[in-house]
Amino acid sequence: MKPGYLPYISRVGSDMFIQNETMMTNLNINANSVYIGSQVTSGKPYGPVIVESGKTKIKATTDVTIQGEFEVKVGAEFVVSPMN
Repeated sequence: MKPGYLPYISRVGSDMFIQNETMMTNLNINANSVYIGSQVTSGKPYGPVIVESGKTKIKATTDVTIQGEFEVKVGAEFVVSPMN
């Protein structure tokens, strides 16, 4: 990886569930709807979402829902914006 590079994750046209994850790298996430929290899907183990470090950018065409056990640590960056 080169400095400043943001990995790209795209799921446009479908929903994305972020649960039981600790994010420690730079990420770009694009999806229809994004659900973030400790219990937003039965498809993953229950657990909190923590943005530990790096920059996480989320773009959604419909909406972003954040519920239960979500934390952004000091020094990390979390940005949500509409997809154009």
